[in-house]
Amino acid sequence: MKRLMLSIGLLCLSGCAIAPSRETATVAYDFGPVETLQHTATRPRLSSGIVVDAVTAPAWMDNSSMYYRLAYQNAASPQRYAESRWVMSPAALLTARLRVRVAQTSEEMVVRVNTTPGNVDDLTIELVEFDQIFDQPDRSRVVAAARATLRGSDGSRMDRVFVIERPAATPDAAGGARALTQASDELISRIIDWVPGAQPGTRPDQAASLKATSTSIREPAQAQKVSSSLPIPND
Repeated sequence: MKRLMLSIGLLCLSGCAIAPSRETATVAYDFGPVETLQHTATRPRLSSGIVVDAVTAPAWMDNSSMYYRLAYQNAASPQRYAESRWVMSPAALLTARLRVRVAQTSEEMVVRVNTTPGNVDDLTIELVEFDQIFDQPDRSRVVAAARATLRGSDGSRMDRVFVIERPAATPDAAGGARALTQASDELISRIIDWVPGAQPGTRPDQAASLKATSTSIREPAQAQKVSSSLPIPND
């Protein structure tokens, strides 16, 4: 009897060992390879050198989670995909992409790696929205928004909010990642194009302080994990 019980126990243990894991692997996304840009002679030259700081983001967004919103239920409640994420925070991904774009488009803009003395302007970028919005269960779009601030060496300041919106090809995390990558590239390009005209030496007015472009920006509370009881999009 003891031998029979021992055999049954060993069979159970071996069955557990060979049974496939039910855990689903998490898929990580980045912005993919960088496309080569063609230099154009129409891009305005900068009136002075510019130091570009690393992109920042609010605390709730400063992580590798991929966020989405169900606009048809509650657009003010951001959710996290349970089995998909970014390889690093969106702000860090944007900083890496910004470094490449700056190197491709301008010899007068330098990404800050430490305190840089000198008579230069300073560009800071704060990411304020970066998510996928489902207007219907089978239809979604992405929004990437950032506030750019250019502080001149003469003490002046220029602010502008950029908002890029694109449809997602598929209503899932993969479709959102692709659309957000495209939106991020466009966001960076628009900011780089805006900088020359915003510099103190090139803009027509020399006002010491300008108000930021008026744009409605949501500041949600603590983000929630995806609940299995919700009609959530495909992960």
